[in-house]
Amino acid sequence: LPNRYVRLVARRMSGNIFACPLCYETIRGENNTRSPLCVLFDPSVLPHVLCFLFLSRKRVERHLEDVHGLSEAVVARGRRKGVLDRWSLRATRTRQLGLVPHYVREVLEKESTLGYWWGRHRMNAFRFNDLRDFLLPGGVAPDEDDLIYPPEDPRHAT
Repeated sequence: LPNRYVRLVARRMSGNIFACPLCYETIRGENNTRSPLCVLFDPSVLPHVLCFLFLSRKRVERHLEDVHGLSEAVVARGRRKGVLDRWSLRATRTRQLGLVPHYVREVLEKESTLGYWWGRHRMNAFRFNDLRDFLLPGGVAPDEDDLIYPPEDPRHAT
């Protein structure tokens, strides 16, 4: 295996990804049984993730105000209640909320998310890192682009 591939798959997950609650629920629709990563990596959704996924709560709050027209007071009330923690991909430090923890508890009926992230040859952890890289400014080195995003990946569309 190429060293680049081993480095990408074996690296630790870090940080978190926050989804706009309004956009995510619209995209997910009524299907509550699909994994959050399956929803986000759906070929019809993937090209649009930059519009509603963010690396910080502050950016989600700004998106809710600018795009959805929510007032600063409504966003501040949600901040105090920790509402956005429910739409983070991973569990937050203060609460065991998040899209994946909720999916694991409610759909898979398990207590721990470890099997979700590290099972199946660590594919979900790899996908999380891949998505996080995609959200970072200049996140993927040009020589790793084909390794991470195969040529048929919709992110190659211009």
